Amino acid sequence: MPAGDLAKLKTAVLYGADAVYMGTPDMSLRTKSKFSLEEVVEGIEYAHQQHGVRVYLTLNLFSHNKDINKLPEYVETVRKVKPDGLIVADPGVFMFVK
Repeated sequence: MPAGDLAKLKTAVLYGADAVYMGTPDMSLRTKSKFSLEEVVEGIEYAHQQHGVRVYLTLNLFSHNKDINKLPEYVETVRKVKPDGLIVADPGVFMFVK
């Protein structure tokens, strides 16, 4: 189930979702997403620690020069919170993450 914001993620988890996916509007194609990077961290911790729910993070933007500067911080944060998987579309972003 896609989670458009933190409240929807928590609702999906509470109603029995075994996995959710989410992304921030600036680093994914989920432009209607309302997640900040801090909320991504909170959402992953909530799903993992309290409910054992898998979380997949979308990093599926087709990057432009303006996006590249944000990528290191985003990836470092992702490594710390350890989502269950990443959904990556751009080959350059894939190589950077790898």
